[in-house]
Amino acid sequence: MRTTFKLFFAAYFLPITPLLSQTDPGTILWTHETGSGIISSPAVGQGGIIFVGTSVGLIAVTNAGNSASNLWTFPLANSPAVGADGTIYSGGNALYAINPNGTQKWAYGVGSGAGVPAIGVDGTVYFQSAEFLYALTDGGMLKWTSAMTFPGNYSAPAIGLDGTIYVGSSDQPKLFAFNPDGTKKWVVPLASSSVGDSPAIGGDGAIYITSRPLFAFTPEGTNLWSNGEFTDASPVIGKDGTLYIRGFDDHSLYRVGAFGQATPTPASDSIRSTSATCPAIDAAGTVWYWASNTVWALSAAGQVLPWTQVIDDGYLAPQVSPVIGPNGTMYGARGSRLYAIATGTNGPANSAWPMYRGNARHTGKIEKPALQQPKKRADANFEFQLFSQTGTRVTIESATNLTGWNTLTSVVPTTVPEPVVDLTASNSPIKFYRAKGGG
Repeated sequence: MRTTFKLFFAAYFLPITPLLSQTDPGTILWTHETGSGIISSPAVGQGGIIFVGTSVGLIAVTNAGNSASNLWTFPLANSPAVGADGTIYSGGNALYAINPNGTQKWAYGVGSGAGVPAIGVDGTVYFQSAEFLYALTDGGMLKWTSAMTFPGNYSAPAIGLDGTIYVGSSDQPKLFAFNPDGTKKWVVPLASSSVGDSPAIGGDGAIYITSRPLFAFTPEGTNLWSNGEFTDASPVIGKDGTLYIRGFDDHSLYRVGAFGQATPTPASDSIRSTSATCPAIDAAGTVWYWASNTVWALSAAGQVLPWTQVIDDGYLAPQVSPVIGPNGTMYGARGSRLYAIATGTNGPANSAWPMYRGNARHTGKIEKPALQQPKKRADANFEFQLFSQTGTRVTIESATNLTGWNTLTSVVPTTVPEPVVDLTASNSPIKFYRAKGGG
């Protein structure tokens, strides 16, 4: 008997209608004056603590639901990513690891400063410095460095499901792909313009990065398409695979389809001197985009929703991208002021890359566990590979249809990938698999 298999991200099987919070979309829950200009997108850590890079250092902001206050400041750091254990990694004049209480865990010095970090499923921390990509253990020990061309402005790395690290370089613009051991996998040329701040990774493994046009590549480095003018903006990805990214000439937010076709939305800022920020997408599919003095709320089709609002508080236009936390609250910044705004949902979109750096912790990777296509064994059963965060429990479920799911096994990965075996596969003509947890 031949068995047919289908593999899925667990998140795609959540209810179609998302749970709504008790607060209307667009409601400002609180504002908080940090005391210094905010220069990095907020990241959300354990207990809902918000970490923002400012002109004086990294600030931790408490979040009581209707108020906030500065908890601590760590000088010299400015670009947070939060590990699975709550450690905050931040670039600056070195790569810093900071304990949740604000004390230094370790620092790795690099002469040219450290760019925005990414965190692998095994805890490895990746960042750019000068013409090198660095990989450190979560204990601050050097694993390897790999040479690139000089990056100009550092491009934050992004990590594929198989552990491949993708990072751009603006000098002779190129996209680099490195294997987890630091060896070069491939290098492809981009357009003659600066490379985008951060690549985005699709659920199928496609890599999206800007270098004036928006480029799409397969995990093997094949160029699928390129289109438009988006300069150094970074894309985000909706539940249906649509990309959203700010345009160059008109500064409108664009919707980009599967083959690169770009359509402008009504959301625009018209201020050419502002940074190219990303939108964030909530569980209902609403696209939240801060531009000039307006917080735009758009449907997935690009229509303006009623909770779009003007915030004219006298501060500078947003210079950083907003983030949607696990409870559905959106955090954004204007000048030195941090805002918490209700989205009316209980979380971000169930897509591969719904916000800047992929998720609220800014780890630069898809947090959902993934399964690799099974291989038939000599005993007629099947084995497949699980890609997920080490040390975090993942439940593997199977079904012969899309409604009757049963637990196959529950594992805590110690390696990436972790092998999983289905000893009942040979008895079923068709089987579906999904992984839950692990983020």
